[in-house]
Amino acid sequence: MLWTEVIPPWDADISARRGVQAGQAEQARQHDLARGRPSPATARSATRPATAVLHTCRSTTVTDDRPFARRRGEGQFRCVGRVGPWSVRPARRPGGPDMTSKFTELAIDCADPGGLARFWCAVLGYEVQDEDGGIVTIGSPAVPGGRNRTGPVPPTLTFARVPEGKTVKNRLHIDVNPTDRDQDDEVRRLLGLGARHADVGQGDESWVVLADPEGNEFCVLADRRP
Repeated sequence: MLWTEVIPPWDADISARRGVQAGQAEQARQHDLARGRPSPATARSATRPATAVLHTCRSTTVTDDRPFARRRGEGQFRCVGRVGPWSVRPARRPGGPDMTSKFTELAIDCADPGGLARFWCAVLGYEVQDEDGGIVTIGSPAVPGGRNRTGPVPPTLTFARVPEGKTVKNRLHIDVNPTDRDQDDEVRRLLGLGARHADVGQGDESWVVLADPEGNEFCVLADRRP
């Protein structure tokens, strides 16, 4: 859904911008505020073709080539200005380049940051990128620029020492795919690294639920993804 905000130029130089005298400009401004559309004096000042911009207070923005058109219906469209003598703020597309976040890091509380970091380095082919006191960060050696690179990047994992232990099933967990072997072989490899089978009530599914050395559940999916 695109939104366009029309900003009427109600500033000190309104007379020059609309080509009307100061008294007419004030009258036009009051008319605009009361009616939600340009006054006749303002409309006459538009000397070149323009497109009426319709705005809804709900979730739709539309345009109409009829000057100062008025529509009613869902969203209660009303005309708020013209493209031309009025200044228009460009519409932004939700989720566009200027409205996104990038997943760069997953933080995990644990009792032994060094030990858990070594386990996950072996699982993912990561390497230790930073170690400071009770915090260890690991990441992919294939992306040396890390989070500073443009576009999606493999997220780093940060392990931080905390005094409390894990008590219930995690609400957030990691899923992994084998890259060069089938699922059964990958599960055997992970069990050899220190993982163990975990039962979270999954039943008979295509994925296998394991837990890392500190009990954090993760899933090994069936598909191979080189």
